[in-house]
Amino acid sequence: MSDWYKKHHSFRLRREDAQLFNHLEGSKNKSETIRMMLLFALEHMELANNQMSNELDLKGVIKELKEIKELQKGNHEALMNKISDGVVQGQVSEDGEEDKSDLSDESISNNRDSFFNAFNVDL
Repeated sequence: MSDWYKKHHSFRLRREDAQLFNHLEGSKNKSETIRMMLLFALEHMELANNQMSNELDLKGVIKELKEIKELQKGNHEALMNKISDGVVQGQVSEDGEEDKSDLSDESISNNRDSFFNAFNVDL
C-alpha cells in the first residue's frame, strides 16, 4: 500500500474518557491533537519496552556475578583450608620424591649478595 498515510482511522470514546473528551473539545485541530497523542504514546511504549529489556539483561548479569562470587568464595575457602593444613609448595613425583620449589638458604644468600654487588654495597 503506497499511500498508507492517506488512510483514515476513527475511534469512539467511552464513558470513562471524559478527560480525553474535554481535552479534544478544547483543541483547535482535533485530528492533529490525536496524532500527536498517539505518537507520544508510541514513543513511551517503546521506551518502556527497552527499559524492560535492559532490566532483564541486568538481572542476567547480576545472576552471573552471584555465581562467580560463589565460585570464588568456594575457591578461596579451599585455598585457605590447604594453607591451614600446612601444604608445602612443592610436588611429589611419581617415584615418591618431593620436588622442592622452595628456595634454599644458599640460593637466597647468593641472590642477596648479587643484588648488593650490583649496587656496589659491601656487607
